[in-house]
Order: sequence, then C-alpha cells, then structure tokens
Amino acid sequence: MSTQAENIEFVPCNLCGASSSTTYYKDGKWSIVKCDVCQHTYTNPRPTASALPSYYTEDYFQDERHKKKFYHVDGSPKAVADSYLNRVADVENFCEARGRVLELGAARGAFLKVLQDRGWEVHGVEISADAVALAKTQNNLQIHCGVLEDYQSDLKFDVVCMYQTLEHVLTPDYVCRRSAELLKQGGKLIIEVPNRNCFEMKWSKRRRVLSYDLPRHISHFSPDILAKHLKGVGFSKVHIYYYPDKYVLGVFNFIGRMINLVRPSAPAQAANAQTGTATAKQIPMARISSGIMHRAVQRISSFIPGWRFTIIAVK
Repeated sequence: MSTQAENIEFVPCNLCGASSSTTYYKDGKWSIVKCDVCQHTYTNPRPTASALPSYYTEDYFQDERHKKKFYHVDGSPKAVADSYLNRVADVENFCEARGRVLELGAARGAFLKVLQDRGWEVHGVEISADAVALAKTQNNLQIHCGVLEDYQSDLKFDVVCMYQTLEHVLTPDYVCRRSAELLKQGGKLIIEVPNRNCFEMKWSKRRRVLSYDLPRHISHFSPDILAKHLKGVGFSKVHIYYYPDKYVLGVFNFIGRMINLVRPSAPAQAANAQTGTATAKQIPMARISSGIMHRAVQRISSFIPGWRFTIIAVK
C-alpha cells in the first residue's frame, strides 16, 4: 500500500514476504519493524521505487559519512577514494585467478577501477545518475545507471560484490537470487552491510542514526539471518567476517605493537607489488589474513561485533 502524496509505501517483509511484524525502532515518520516469521528487520513504511533515486543525489556523497572518502580537503572530488585493500582481499581470496566481476552499488567506480588495474574485467550497477557520470569522467568506466532489476546481461561472473549496498535495495531477496543466477558455478557473492547487532548501537545514539540511515537503509541485517537466507537461495558455503568494535580493535592494535605480532598482511603485500613497473599479471592475488591476531579478533568480534560485517557466499 503506497501513499502517493508522500511517495512512501507500507510493505510485507522484503526477505520472506510475511505480513506480520512488530515495531523494532521508530524515528519520526520512519519505523523499523521485525518480521514475526523470519526475524528480519526492515524499514516500514519506506520510499517508493520512484522516489528512491531522489535520496542519492550528489548531496548524499557530501554528508558526514562520505565526504572525507569522496572529496579532498579543498572540496574537489577524489578520482580514487581508497586503496580498498580489505575489499581486494575479499574478492581475490577464494579465486585462483582474476576474472569477471560485477559490483552492485558501484558509486563512482573507484573500487572497480582498483580491480581493473589489477587485471579484472569489471562491470557495475549504480542508482545515482550523478555517481555514474563521475565514474565515466573520473575513472573512464561505463556503469549501468539503475538497479539490478533493469540490468540485462547474458554474462556469467566470477564475483558479484556489493559493499554497503544491500541494505539500500527494495528487493533484497531478489538481489540475492539474481546474483546467484549471474554467478558461474563456484563463483562468489560478497556482501558487506551494517550489523544491526553492533555492540556500539546498544549505547550510542549517533551510531544508531548512522547505521539505520532512515529512510535510505531499507533493510537492517544480522549475520545469522542473512547467512541463513543465502543458504536458502542457492549458495553452498557461507563465510562470515566480523568487523571488530572500535574499542576492541584499539586494544588489539596496542597489544600487537607491544609484542610485535603485527606483520604486513597479504593484501598490503599485494598492493605493494603494484609499484614500479609491475603489470596486472605480476600482482599477487590478495589473501585474507589467517594469523593468530586475525583469528583472535574474529573470535572476540563474533561476541562484541563492530558496526559492519562481510559475508562471502560460494555458489
């Protein structure tokens, strides 16, 4: 049921389709509800499909969460916002060789540009027309402007990835299922989203505002519910990587410095190989760390989680 005057609508659960829910959080006219069947939490009411693009003009990239990432101090836009070492490791860790990658929510294509320079064939989908235009002028990338529902391709991908994207889409169940269809057998789906179970959200109003980001965040995921859903739509293996709480991370960084356990990670070593005259073929495949510090942080973070988590699902 939609309210056309305000471009908002009331919907059943966007993950399982159940219509019964209970209020979970409320902020003004926007509410988050928890499905009584699958326990997924989602924004209800929410913006309609026609209204959603209006929330992603260039102003969105200039708010407090994004400005330092996308803009220099003088206000000029950055061509490549980050080295994306962690994301590179996510993409390459389970792959024997580089291949074809599709990023959903590609923004200005900065991450795709990093992957392209490492030898990947890159494709992207992005809802913001402003971001797509900048992807072309800044990074010379042709990114589809729209959503996955209107993206037509007969290609099969080695990797489909979405970073801080799935929480924005109106149809997360469709996106997960369609991603499985687009992947080759053995391909992987990478999803990074805010963690609704974040330890900091229990006491920090600012963290709740940033993580819920109403009304742009349509879904609010927990690792167990998203992992269970992915297993139900065609993925055989699901790996969960927790982002540590900032205080836990600070303690581990201090301990690491004190006892000299911190070593350059595989992603950092791979990035270093890009300097000089190295070609894409010469750059080593990045790997997720398996050291004692990494394992300890993951173990503790499963109990005291930070604000986001990453799921890597294998078809």
